[in-house]
Amino acid sequence: MANEYVSAATLKTTLGITVSTYDADITTAVSAASRGIDEATHRRFWADADATKVRHYTPHVRSRVLIIDDLVSLGSLKTDHSGDATFS
Repeated sequence: MANEYVSAATLKTTLGITVSTYDADITTAVSAASRGIDEATHRRFWADADATKVRHYTPHVRSRVLIIDDLVSLGSLKTDHSGDATFS
């Protein structure tokens, strides 16, 4: 699986493991720990493949708070204060 938060090789080095006897178990543990972090935080910490895609968000009625996905970068922000679909 991709998008692990540490590589098996880095973990082995950190733990001082020099043999390859446990490589499959270490890889499985790294993957499980990474997905456990995702599940515990209800997030994930890598960009989508289409991270540069334009996304449109609409707030809930009567809300002054707009919840969005995590940002990697923000090139511009346009708002529609009047609700007429004209963004500036």
